[in-house]
Amino acid sequence: GMAAEAEAVAAEAPQDAAPPSARADDAAGKADAEGAPEQVAAAAAKRAKAVARLPKPDRAALDAEVAAQQATIDGKQARIEELKAAIAARRQGGRSSAATGPRTKLNETRAKIKARIDERKALKADLQAADAHREQTRSEARALKERLSHLKVEKIDEEVARIEHQLQHTSMTLQEEKRKIDDIKNLKRSREFVADYNAKMAKVGEDESARQDIFTRMKAKDGEINELKVIEAEQKKEIDELRKAEDEKFADMPAMVEERNSTYSEIKATSDAMRKLREEFKAKEDAYYAAEREYRAADKERRNAEYEARNTERKARDADRKKRQAEMAPPPHNKELFECQQLLTYMRSLLDKHNAPKTTAVEKKQDFNVDGLVARKRGDEDVFFMGGGKKKKGKKMGKADKPKDVNLTHPMDTYGSFGVLKLSVPTKLSQIADSIVAVTEKKVFFTKKQDEKLAAKKAAEERGEEWVDPDVAEAKAKAKAEAKAKAEAEAEAEEKAKGVVADVEVEEGEIVEDAPVPAKEEDTKDEAAPAEAAPSEAEAAPAVGGDAKSCIPAGMEDLSGDAPYKLQVELAMCNVKKIDTKAYGVEKPDCTAKVMLNGVSFTTRTEKGLDPQWDQTVVLGVTDPAKDRLSGKFFMNQGEKQIGDEQFFNLDKLVAGKSTFKGIIVPGGKVDMFVTALNFGVEEKEEDVEDMGFMNTLGDDDEGGMMMSDSEEED
Repeated sequence: GMAAEAEAVAAEAPQDAAPPSARADDAAGKADAEGAPEQVAAAAAKRAKAVARLPKPDRAALDAEVAAQQATIDGKQARIEELKAAIAARRQGGRSSAATGPRTKLNETRAKIKARIDERKALKADLQAADAHREQTRSEARALKERLSHLKVEKIDEEVARIEHQLQHTSMTLQEEKRKIDDIKNLKRSREFVADYNAKMAKVGEDESARQDIFTRMKAKDGEINELKVIEAEQKKEIDELRKAEDEKFADMPAMVEERNSTYSEIKATSDAMRKLREEFKAKEDAYYAAEREYRAADKERRNAEYEARNTERKARDADRKKRQAEMAPPPHNKELFECQQLLTYMRSLLDKHNAPKTTAVEKKQDFNVDGLVARKRGDEDVFFMGGGKKKKGKKMGKADKPKDVNLTHPMDTYGSFGVLKLSVPTKLSQIADSIVAVTEKKVFFTKKQDEKLAAKKAAEERGEEWVDPDVAEAKAKAKAEAKAKAEAEAEAEEKAKGVVADVEVEEGEIVEDAPVPAKEEDTKDEAAPAEAAPSEAEAAPAVGGDAKSCIPAGMEDLSGDAPYKLQVELAMCNVKKIDTKAYGVEKPDCTAKVMLNGVSFTTRTEKGLDPQWDQTVVLGVTDPAKDRLSGKFFMNQGEKQIGDEQFFNLDKLVAGKSTFKGIIVPGGKVDMFVTALNFGVEEKEEDVEDMGFMNTLGDDDEGGMMMSDSEEED
C-alpha cells in the first residue's frame, strides 16, 4: 500500500517537457495566473521555496531490522518442525532417519555379496563345461591310441626306413616283398592319425590349464565373499546399536512437547515486535508523503509557470521563423523550371556540337535549313536531306543521302532531370528536336502554374490567411487515406486469420504543422504537362499506390505478373575496357547483363565489344518493398561465363516515380542501370536551388550546356 501511494505521488509530478496541466488551485495562484508569464513564474518559485521538505524515512534500516527478526522466527520455526517430526515418529512407533544411512550401506553390502556369489556360480558352470570338454577329448584320444601301433611320428619314420632297407638289401619272395610294401603304406597312412592323436593330447593339456585358472578365480571370489560377510556383520551390529539408542529416546517425549509450545510463544512475541516497528515506520512515512505532496504541488505550479513562459517565447520564435522562411523560400515549381532550363541548354549544346539544326516550340512545324541540310518531319523521325536554300544554276538537284544518326550517352544527372519532368530520355540525335519541344512545353506549363500559385499566395497574404500549396495538401491527404486503407486492410486480414469477424476502427492522428512548408521543400510530385497537350492534374500525378497496371508505360516489356508493386529497370550500357580477358578466360569480348527479382529474371541481348549499349527496359514485380531485393549479374562468352559476383540492391529507399542510378560493379568496369519505383516508394524531398550543384557540370564551357560523357565524345 505504501509503495503504491509513493508511485501515485511520483506520477503527479509532470515532466519538464510535458504540456502544463496548469493552474494553481489556491486563490493566490489564480491571481498570479492573470499577470505576465514572468510574474507568474516568480510567484510560483517563491511559494515552492516556502514549503519545507522532511527527510525521507530510512526504509533500508527498517528492512534490515525486520529481516533480522524474521531470521530468528525462521530458525525457531525450523526447530518446531524438527520437534513435530520427532514427536510424530514416536507416537506412530516409527523410527527416525538416523539408521537410514547404515541400513542403506548394509543393503549395498548384501547386494555385493549376492553379485560375487552369482559370479562364482558362473565360474563353476564354466569349470563343469571345461571338464566335460576335457573328458570328451580324452575319449577320442584313447580311441585313436587303440588303433595305432606307434604313438610318435618319429617311430613311424624309423619303421618305414627299416622296412625299406630290408627291401633294398635283403632277398625275399615276391609275396613277402608285397607284404612289406603294404606295411609301408599302412605306416605312412597312420601318420595322420598319430598327428590327430598328439593334437588331442595337447588340447587335453590346454583344458587342464584353463581348468586350473577357473579354480584360481573361484578361490579369489570365495575370498571376496568372506570379506564382504565380515563387513556385513559389522554393519548389522551398528544398526542394532542405533536401534537400541532410538528406543532409549522415547522417554523424552514430554520435554519435546514443552519445548515446542515455548517456541510457539517466542515466535508470537517476535511477530508482535515486527508489527509494531512497521506501524511506527508507517506513521513517519505518512507524515513524509503528506509534506512531500505539498512541496511537489508547489513545485509543480512553479514548473508549469516556467513552461508557460518558455512556451510563449517559443511561439514568438516560431512565428518569426515562419515569417523568415516564407520570405526566403523560392517560388513554387522552381526546381522543375530550373531542370527545364538546364535541359534546354544541354540539348542545344548537343545540336551545336554535332552540327545539327536547332528548333523551338514555334519552329517545330517548320523546315530547318542549316548548312545545306533540310529537316522535314516524317512520322516520328527527323529526316535530313541535302539541299535547301537557293539552288545553284546549271545543276539538277536530286535527293541527297540520309545523314547518319548518332547514338547519345548522357551523364547520370541528365536521367534524373528527365525523370523529374516525367519525360523520356533521347537516345539518338534525331530525337533531340522533339525533346526540346517537349521540355519547352513543360517549361510553359510550370511557368503558368507558378504564376497561378504566386497570385493565390499573394491574395491569401492580403486577406491575412496562411497559404498552403494545394498540391502539397493533396499529397498529404492522399498519403493519409492510403495509410488508413492499409491499416484497415491489415486489421481485416488479421481478424480473418484468427477466424473472428469484427469491426475494425482505425484512429487517425491529427496532422499538426508547427510551421508552413517552405517553398524550397515543396512537393515535387506536381503534375507535368506532356509534350503534346497539358493533361489534368490527376493524370500528371505520380501513380504511388495506384492501379498497378496503369502505372506501366505503354509498349514496355512487363514481367511483373500480379505483383502489387511495379519496378522499372533500364539496363543502359556497360564499360569493362579495363578487364583482363586472358585472366578471366574470355575468348570473344561480348557483354550480357541479367537482373532478377522474386524469382523472375530478365537478360539483355548479347552485344559485342567491351562498352556496348543495350537501352533495354523491363518491368518486374515487387511483393514487399521493405524485404525484396533486386539482384544483378554480368556475363561474357555468349552469356556462359559469369564475371564478378552477384550484387543485390534494396528497394525500400527508392523515391516514387524518380529514376535512380544503380551500378553493377564488375572487374574492369561497371554496368549502368536505372531503376524507377512506379507505384511505390518514399516521397521526394526538394533541395534548394543553391545546393543543386549536380547540374552545374559545365565548368568553363562557352556553350553553357551540360558536360557530355567520354563515350559521347568518342562518338
